[in-house]
Order: sequence, then C-alpha cells, then structure tokens
Amino acid sequence: MTKAELLEIIHRAEEEQWLELNLSGQEITELPPEIGQLQALQSLYLTENQLSHLPPEIGQLQALQMLDLGKNQLSHLPPEIGQLQALKKLYLWNNQLSQLPSEIGLLQTLQQLILWGNRLNQLFPEMWKLQFLQALNLGKNQLSHLRSEIGQLQALQSLFLEGNQLNHLPPEIGQLQSLQILNLRGNQLRNLPLEIGQLQALQRLDLSNNPLDDSEKPFKPLKNLRVLDLRDTSASLPTILARLKKQGDGIYIPQHSRDLPEDFLEHNSWEIYDYLTAGEGQLLPLNEAKLLLLGDGTVGKSSLVHYLLHNKFARKTKTEGIDRLQWKGLTVNDHQIRLNIWDFGGQEILHATHQFFLTKRSIYILVLDARHGEQESRLEYWLKLIQSFGGDSPVLVVTNKTDEEHRLTLNHRFLQDKYPNIIGFYPTSCRTGAGIPELKTRIIGTVAKLPHIHDQMPASWFKLKNSLERRKENYLSYEAYQALCAKQKITEADSQNTLCGFLHDLGIVLNFRDDNRFDRLRETNVLNPEWVTNAAYKLLNNVELCKNHGVFSKSDLANLLDAKNYPSPKEHQFIIDMLQKFEMCFPLADTDNNYLIPQLLPNNEPDLGWDKANSLRFEFHYDILPHSVFSRCIVRLHEIISQKTYWRTGVVLQHDGNKALVTADIEDKKIFIWVSGNPTTRRELLAIIRKELQHIHRTIKGLSAKARIPYKHITVDYQHLLDLEAMGQTTYIPEGLKEVIQVQALLSGVDLPKTQPAVTINQNITNSTIHGSILAAEAISDSLNTVQQADTQPDLKDILNELLQN
Repeated sequence: MTKAELLEIIHRAEEEQWLELNLSGQEITELPPEIGQLQALQSLYLTENQLSHLPPEIGQLQALQMLDLGKNQLSHLPPEIGQLQALKKLYLWNNQLSQLPSEIGLLQTLQQLILWGNRLNQLFPEMWKLQFLQALNLGKNQLSHLRSEIGQLQALQSLFLEGNQLNHLPPEIGQLQSLQILNLRGNQLRNLPLEIGQLQALQRLDLSNNPLDDSEKPFKPLKNLRVLDLRDTSASLPTILARLKKQGDGIYIPQHSRDLPEDFLEHNSWEIYDYLTAGEGQLLPLNEAKLLLLGDGTVGKSSLVHYLLHNKFARKTKTEGIDRLQWKGLTVNDHQIRLNIWDFGGQEILHATHQFFLTKRSIYILVLDARHGEQESRLEYWLKLIQSFGGDSPVLVVTNKTDEEHRLTLNHRFLQDKYPNIIGFYPTSCRTGAGIPELKTRIIGTVAKLPHIHDQMPASWFKLKNSLERRKENYLSYEAYQALCAKQKITEADSQNTLCGFLHDLGIVLNFRDDNRFDRLRETNVLNPEWVTNAAYKLLNNVELCKNHGVFSKSDLANLLDAKNYPSPKEHQFIIDMLQKFEMCFPLADTDNNYLIPQLLPNNEPDLGWDKANSLRFEFHYDILPHSVFSRCIVRLHEIISQKTYWRTGVVLQHDGNKALVTADIEDKKIFIWVSGNPTTRRELLAIIRKELQHIHRTIKGLSAKARIPYKHITVDYQHLLDLEAMGQTTYIPEGLKEVIQVQALLSGVDLPKTQPAVTINQNITNSTIHGSILAAEAISDSLNTVQQADTQPDLKDILNELLQN
C-alpha cells in the first residue's frame, strides 16, 4: 500500500468516524502522523506489515481499546503509548523488542498484553501497576528470571512463559490467586517453589520440556487442575497428581474426565485443555464415522451404496472422481449414528488423488467383481493401499455381481492371516439383493466397535461443523473460517488449527495448513472435496489433453473445466496447485505457464540406444507398484529431465555430465535405473534418484520397496549387504550364485563415499576435485567390478580387494 493510499483511507476513516480500521498485511513500512486524527477509532489492526517504529501521534487515539501490531519489525515503542488510557488489548507478538518503555505501566485499563516472540531479557518494574491485566504472554523471549513484582498482578488469569531461559520462579508467583493457566514449557526449571501450591484457581499447568526433579517436595494439591503436562521431564509431583489420572506419556487429567481421544495425546496442553473446557464444559458424542468404498471401475460400488441406502437396485453410471453421501438413522449402542459414505471412482489414473482422502477413523469396503479372477480384481493391490493409508481400520471384502458368471474364489484364511484388518467376506448381488442384509448387519456391528465413534467433542465444535456443512460454497478462506470460529467463541489459534485438522479427518473440509509450498492451499479450506477431484477427473480424462501428451497451460483450464464451478483464474491456479501438491503435474521450464501431467504421456518408449551393459545399475522391487509411484518420480525429478525425454513409464535424467535411464515395469512391479557417464561421479546422480524414490516410498505407509543391486544374472539385496558390512563380514555368497562376492566392493559401486554428503537436485556441486586416495579407491572399485564380471583369476581379485581395503 502506497503512502497516498494509506492517507486516503485514514482521511475517509476520520470523516466517517470509523470505529475499526484493519490495515493488516498491506506491506506498510511507516505509519503517518495523521493516524492520530482518528479520535473515534476503537480497534486498529496493523499485523503483518513492515513497521520498524510508531509515530508519537499514536498516543492521541484516546478511544482506542484494541491495538494489534503483531508480526512487524518494531525494536522500540514510543513513550506516548502510555497515553492510550482506554486501551484494553495490546498485541506486540513477533517483533524485535528488547525492552519496553515504563510508560506501559500507565495503561490502567489494559487487560491483555501479548509479547510472544520478541527479544526481552527483563521486564520493567512498573508492570505491577497493570492491576486489570488478565492475560500476559511472554513466550519465546530471552527471560532468565522473573521480577518479584509479578505477584502484584492480582487480576492475572493466564501467564505464558514458554520457550524462555528461566531456571527458577520467584515465591511471589504464589500470590496470583486468580491464575487459571500457567505455561512454563521449554525452560530450564529444575525445581518449583512450594508457593506453586497456593495457585488454587489453576486449571492448566504446562511444565513440559524442563529438567525438573520435584518428586520429594510436599506441594499443596491443586484441586481445580484439569490438565498437567509433564512430558519430557523427570518430575513426578505426587501430591499435585492426587486428583489426576495419567493419559499417554506425561499428560494428566481429572479422574472423573472421559479419556482423551487417542488423536489428542500428541497435542499440546492448550489444545487438550480447550477440548476439556470448550463450550463451558459441554461435550457431545461424535457419533460419526467414514465408510469408504474402493475397487476397480465397473465393479458396482455405486449400485451397492444405493442398495444400502434405499434397499433397491439402481444401475449407476461410472463415478467420476468421488461421490459423497450420508447414511443417517443407524442405531448403534443406543446412539443415532451417521456414516459419511465416500464412493471412489475406480480409474487408476485418479488413485493419486484418492490417497489424500483415505484416513483412519474409517471403515473400508473393498468391492470385487465376481466375474473376474483374483488377478484381474487386483485384490492385494487394493488391500495394500488400504493398509498403507487406513492404518488399523476394519476392512469388509465384498464380492459383487454373484448372480452372474462366478469365477472369483478367495482363500479367506490366507488373506486374513496376511491382512488382519479383514473382518469378513460377503458375496452380494445388487440386482437381486442377495447378501446385502448380511452385509448391512456387519457394517452396523463394525461401527459399534470403532474406538472413536462416541468420542466427546466440545459443543461449540459441533455447531461450527454443522455450520460448515450447510454452506454452499466450494471453498472459503482460512480467515473466513476463523471468523466462523469466533462466532462460536473458538478464538485461540491453536484450537482453530486443531479443529481444522479434525474436520479434515472427518472429510468435512480439506485443508493443507502444513504445506509451505503453495500459499493458496494453506490459506483455503475446501468445503467440497468433489470440487477438487472432479476437476482432476476432467483433466485426466480429456481427449484433447491426452492428444497433447498431458501438456496444458493455465489459460487452457477455462475451456477444460466447467465455467460455473471454476469461473476464474483464481480457481484455475488453485486446481493447478492441488495437482502439484498431489505430485500429478509439474511446470515446464522453457515455457510460460505450461504444465505437464506424466500420467497422460504416451506409452511408447523411444529408441535410445542405451548401453545398459556398461551402465551403473540399481533396482527397486515392490510387492505392489501403484502407477502413481513412477509418475510422482517424474514430477519430483523434473528439474533434471534430459531434453524432454520421457514417456509414461520412463524418463531420461541428466546431472553433472552423467545420464540416467529410469523405467518402471508395472506388471513385474519393478523400477530399473541405469546410469552412464564418469565412473567417479555417476553415483551422485544415482543418489539423487534413490533419494526421491525413497521419499515417495515413505509417504505410502506399508509399501514394501526392496533396493537391489544387479550382479551378473541375479540381483543382490542392498539392505542385506549393509547389514553384512555393519557386522564386519567382508564376503558373501548370494542365492543363485556359486561364487563369493566382496560386500564392500559391491556397495562402493553404488554408494557415495562415506565422507561425501548425499546430493540433492538443487545442490550445486562445486567440489570437483576429490582427494587422490578416494579417486584411487573408486578406480580400484570400478576395476574390481570389471574383473569380477569378466571372471578373472582369483589371485587378481584378491590383490584388487586388498588395495581397496587399504
């Protein structure tokens, strides 16, 4: 915002007697003196600007009750700040303040003072004058001690001191008779004063991450304590714990409280406290769960859902992405239960998006076609996928269309031993209704056993959830979500974040607050998941886009997507960001706003004439190999693709003068890597490829991906070689070979030297000169590989091995 624009707003606010002025996030570097003319102003928001100082005229805002200066660059405050005699809330979080003017002590009406994230190493003695102060946040500063005057803040209800350097507390802290919340997380406290027992109003005490040892002190019991956090401490505090029970590792709550939901045990003490006290303590049972139907296309998932809900057959069209429905009115454990049904389209090309909706707290129904054999049904592919993302969620396997030709027979005991989450097998026919009553009975019985189905949630959370479900928009900004939270008196940022994650798990919204790559995703809640998946479906199934080998521009989306649901470039960019998050597309470097979807590349492999015999080789063998693994690999490595050489199951990469050919055999469930170039540096390119594939493997829980090193006509287990090396074993006879191989020689052919760090795609490799002895060892290693493959005389092998080890 320019100075002229700012002055125009101030002038208008003065003329119209504005009560509130929000100038947050406007890149303001200087506040003009004219700000003092706003005599009617009661609230001024200046968060997330670039202010380094305030004008003295700020003191002229005599009606001001709220001043938010968070996330600026303030290093000092003018003494005129003390003239704001009506001020109730002063937010100075995340600035660069190392001291405060004593004039703050003149703010006799101040109720909230937020100084989190500054550089304060001491407090001014006049602070005791703030007799109406109710909330004081001094977290993330540099305080090594508290002044005794802290005890004179008799109205104080919450005191946040986390993340400082406190090694003791003054006895006067026991004088804070109104204190309800005390956060001391992450300090250097070794003991607590006995006066801590005088805080009889205290409800939340966070002592986590301190080197405490107070097991022998006779503390007076804190009878109103609702949450005590002792995680990462050695203290036991037995007297304080007299009325509390332990949950998880170091969390204590009242004996009479319901146990915390498992999901909450990793949360911070504020979120747990908020959970126990929100809505004036009123808690309601969740009584909801997700029912997800998976399986290949045309197996009858949608028809099965229709029969479960309406007790009759209906021929359904192919599901384009995801359909969501609600199954209401189920009586489970004397509660009325709602099942949120997610019917997933079976097209393999969409599985990359589906994985982000497959969650715990769910029941899975895997639907197979009775007319197909077990291999055609890809039974274990789907079971592995559910195992990866659904955790311990129960699975019901349904064999549908049993009224027609019946070819599919399953080994029930074998499958249940291998996949313990399978709780039953159910043959059905949506045409005749056969088997569906039994399936429905088992679904209800399974819901009754879900561990979180009746979790207690604050009433205010339910009101917000219901409000979001009634909204017609496809998405809303995070700020709008926060405003809805505020209407339900859910005002704490931590609580809002926790609730947002809870709604994400339930499928009410999609939110990606943890994604720092795309601002639009972090700051937007998607209320309609189909809005995202249907856009992906339209793109991935577009004939013209397929003809163009998956290349599209941002402007193309105006024609490729429905203008009613995706009307503007803003929505188009959001969809592109989502596709990039799912690692389904990447930007083309040499074009303006062009992107490529690897899943739409042609299948034909070009004639490369690759010399595989003289390449460095590596492989990954999988129990299942989802198509998305390789397409994501292309996306993650797109910055080093060589001359746009790629196809649906292959890519050529180039880095530092070396080239790599990476291909996938989906049927054989293997990925092959060949690297050609300089024998002393080509391992760096291999390290890059392995690193990105291993990242993908980690994101698919339960996926078995075994690294193997080709040698002659066999492949050797890479991890086994590492284990042998760690045990000091130098030789090994692998299965399928009648000769001894040298463990270190085989490993050194594919691994970087121990002293060399792992290489990343964006890393500039400047160290082109390597110590001569390392070069010599690498040269010997390469010679040894050549000797072994040529089956040279054993004595020459021994000589080379000895040189390598020396």
